Amino acid sequence: MSLKDKIAIITGGGSGIGRAIARTFAKEQAINVLWDINLDAANDTKRLIEEETTNRALAMKVDVTKSSEVLAAVNDVLNKLGKIDILVNNAGGSLGLEGKQFSETREEDWNRIIDLNLKSVIICTRAVINHMIQRKYGRIINISSTAGLMGRIRMPFYSAAKAGVIGFTRSIARELAPLGITVNCVAPGLTKAGGYERLKQTSLLDESLKIPMGRPIEPEEVAELVTFLASDKASMITGCTYCISGGYWLH
Repeated sequence: MSLKDKIAIITGGGSGIGRAIARTFAKEQAINVLWDINLDAANDTKRLIEEETTNRALAMKVDVTKSSEVLAAVNDVLNKLGKIDILVNNAGGSLGLEGKQFSETREEDWNRIIDLNLKSVIICTRAVINHMIQRKYGRIINISSTAGLMGRIRMPFYSAAKAGVIGFTRSIARELAPLGITVNCVAPGLTKAGGYERLKQTSLLDESLKIPMGRPIEPEEVAELVTFLASDKASMITGCTYCISGGYWLH
């Protein structure tokens, strides 16, 4: 699944699933651009990539909920690397609100969750799309969640935002298909990344661990699927949502 010389932006590339995707892309010879609000984390991923492969990477501090920062970062990437082939909209998370009853939440909580998990996907896609249209080539992979398919208990805004990612993926895929651009979605179940350690402190983990295959997903397993969708082997796949949950959710 060679990604040789492809330029890939990975949001939230400093840790968890984003880091796993970046490392897997690098092994397939992509040049990674790691966007993260935590520049130290992005630099750690860059260091790992450069230790493990001969490929270089670029680490950038970007708040993907802010259009101005994203547009400036896209222009910086184009000036330095000349093109953008792949966008992985991975940044997201429940921001420590998992387990709260709906009645306990505040409007500012809703806005933070929706901005990070849905608005960021729209902002980043909008920022790269004209460049991809001009080149008649692009791969966009959006990271959703099984929460967006089933509605996770006591995670209403996260579930709503991740469902929105799936709907956005389907719509924009139809629009961009004639232009040589594919847009797909990956919806992981419980993964050993992000809020996994926090979930271990709540009853939500007990429910989530009712996985037929008997264990949570490793970030590297999500990365392998994303790598396939980013490759030319998936050139006729678009508008699809791939659930990777060990049988927890059948879709």
